[in-house]
Amino acid sequence: MRASFLTAALAAGLVSACGTEAPSASEEEVPEATPAASAAGPVIEATREDVELAWKCQGLMSAAFAARTVMKDALPEELAAISSDTAMYWTNRAASVRAPGMSQSDLDALTASSVRVLATPQAVERALPEIRECLVAQAGG
Repeated sequence: MRASFLTAALAAGLVSACGTEAPSASEEEVPEATPAASAAGPVIEATREDVELAWKCQGLMSAAFAARTVMKDALPEELAAISSDTAMYWTNRAASVRAPGMSQSDLDALTASSVRVLATPQAVERALPEIRECLVAQAGG
């Protein structure tokens, strides 16, 4: 039951982060303002590493929030600070940051690789170093 709830919650978060239209498989650079970026705010030019971090953290924080919601017991205290606002920060950040030269295929690959499911306390424990990295990055603005 918990695993199916986590999967459904993660899928809902991913669908909302991706928008309703199917992504293009074009190798062209991503336009300056995509529909997802427009909804999240202005497009922010960033390094490729910043874009990759935003997508990684988007997946991790969405999964961590879902885990915190479902597995209230036996989770590290750091997860208590993760709220829907924390997850949404990374969803908006990932939708807004763009690196020069990144193609839609690059962004599609980042979207696919960002999907995470933290269905057990052990999975959360293994992901804690990355979750901490995302929390520190978010605090830094």
